[in-house]
Amino acid sequence: MPTAKLTIVDDFHGDYEDDLLHSAGENSQVSGRLGGSPLMRDTIELLSHWVGNYDQCGRKELELLGRYLYTVAFGDDCPSSGGPTGATGEPSPLRRAFERAYTFYRQKGVGGCFRLQLVIGGEARQLGSFPWEFLFMPQSEGGFFLAGERSDFVLTRYVPNEDDSKIIEERSVPGDEGSDRMRILVVLSRPQAPGAADIEAGKLVDAIKKLRSSDTDVEELQSPTRQELRQRLEAYPAHIVHFIGHGKDNALTLKKSEWALAQERLDRMPTNSHGSAAQELDEADPADSRSVCSLFCHGLDSGPGLERTSVPRRLIFLHSCYGAAVRPSGNALRSLSSIARDLAGKEGISAVIAMQYAIASEDAERFAIRFYHWIGSGKRVDDAVSWARRELGEISSRGRQVWDDPCFGTPVIYVRRAGVFFPRRLPARSARESGWPQGHRPASYTGGGLSSAPRVLEDRRPGIGRPRDPGRSAERGIGYGAADAASSSGSASGYTPEDALLLGAEPDMGEED
Repeated sequence: MPTAKLTIVDDFHGDYEDDLLHSAGENSQVSGRLGGSPLMRDTIELLSHWVGNYDQCGRKELELLGRYLYTVAFGDDCPSSGGPTGATGEPSPLRRAFERAYTFYRQKGVGGCFRLQLVIGGEARQLGSFPWEFLFMPQSEGGFFLAGERSDFVLTRYVPNEDDSKIIEERSVPGDEGSDRMRILVVLSRPQAPGAADIEAGKLVDAIKKLRSSDTDVEELQSPTRQELRQRLEAYPAHIVHFIGHGKDNALTLKKSEWALAQERLDRMPTNSHGSAAQELDEADPADSRSVCSLFCHGLDSGPGLERTSVPRRLIFLHSCYGAAVRPSGNALRSLSSIARDLAGKEGISAVIAMQYAIASEDAERFAIRFYHWIGSGKRVDDAVSWARRELGEISSRGRQVWDDPCFGTPVIYVRRAGVFFPRRLPARSARESGWPQGHRPASYTGGGLSSAPRVLEDRRPGIGRPRDPGRSAERGIGYGAADAASSSGSASGYTPEDALLLGAEPDMGEED
């Protein structure tokens, strides 16, 4: 499971490392200037606006946007003298390092998915608003979108942190009180407000409710006030909070309290003898980012099954659905994305998913159901998003060709804690029944569990044959974590093949029978 990390430090500088050829622990990471002329960056902003506001954008426009994003992120291929990379006739250091690592991964058959973690620094003011999910890697035979078009590549936005996530992963086993069922709280917030577009989410909510089973519980909360949301999370410590509603001015819209509404009704009572018509009541209560973070993190330290020694913590899903007549404004969507970034920086939040563009209710339903399917099967959050995103790219609800509909780039995932979000103990069953993506299964899977514990991954660089140190990779925040650490001492500790799935180890993937 090789992992690379590109850190966009600011609008002009970046750092790159991976656990194949450019390890930070061995001082072989790469730093360099980002690419893209001012004109190219302005064009990216224009194309992003087109994607978000015009349905006519197709593969041609999306690929152009993706190529420009790739040039900005990794530098120019052959920059001219005086270009942004300061080089002449050679690829930028960032581009050369990334493409070298990915080529090595493909040619050597390293196994597993190649994961690219994109870290956007706080000083990257212009680049922080770019739609990186449309990154397109040009190749001699055309190229591909990094966010799902190729099954062996996973793109996520990573949020570096120093919380206790590593301790949680190593000490946690499912089966603790309250953690045997995955709990989903659907918050549908649509208070009445002058000029507010209605949210068409009935089918989505119904589809999520159908996930109820012996191992998944779903509850719904309609248009809550701040106090009602807080009380529900205290009584029902959800693993996943799926918020569907409006954003406005860097705030999420909840419903005003009864006291506030009563005061507003008094203020709007007719004052003349003719009894003028009362204005439409505004029930909307915009909760700013700080308030949202406080509300959505409530119950993490006290709820059953969510203590510091238990997994999972909490995953937040933010989006707004629209129908055929009305779509959310750009301001509303930017508010959701901004709050998602703030939430992802909070301790106890494993990941946040938001929609950076308007998404049709049919596409939102397909994405959410596929995502919850993979999460409930014990898969990694980034894998679940990538596979659900791939379905949007390959099957368009508007009758378009594959990867011709921009909806695949609409979901954005901010990952704070990598690994399996909700581990499951998988019973003995066939590869097709086990929930692996179609076309893939563990190479050693025989229908009765894995035939052996995952092998210790070796460093395959030329001249280096030692086993990889999983602890050091985990400390760097990339690469291999607790599952590999367990596998390296499997026989001594009683580590079993089943435990590999619990800890998030990914066995080699082969072709399905």
